[in-house]
Amino acid sequence: MLRLLCVTAHPDDEAGCFGGILAKYSEAGVECSVICLTGGERAANRGDASDDEALKAARRKEFADSCHHLGVARCEVLQYADGGLDREDFNEVTGRLVYLFRTLRPHVSSALAPRASSPPIPTTAWRDCSLRPPFSGPRARTATPANWIRA
Repeated sequence: MLRLLCVTAHPDDEAGCFGGILAKYSEAGVECSVICLTGGERAANRGDASDDEALKAARRKEFADSCHHLGVARCEVLQYADGGLDREDFNEVTGRLVYLFRTLRPHVSSALAPRASSPPIPTTAWRDCSLRPPFSGPRARTATPANWIRA
């Protein structure tokens, strides 16, 4: 079975940034996974949440519901501080991502591309790490969703 992994910064990025990809390929039989790095506690729209912990709990539930609706086989929130990823231990974050890549062994991984107003280098480093699978082989370097299934 083919495997796709999306790495996101916040709950809701899976739907807003990768929803079409996840729905299309999960429906086509690709095993899709999403790893979210933060709980999203710094969101501007706080709903009925009374504090950061309540907001994180609400956003984790929304994330799980969204992933279920999109056909995602595995979803996980790593719980790093929203807005503070650049202050986390880079080796620890990278180590967790490498472990997940080696466990899930995706054929294709996807993460948000930097924008003109890119965040600081430590924040974009997780994206760079997540786009380079920590295993080798020609399939890992050349496979793309377009190569798997013709629309």
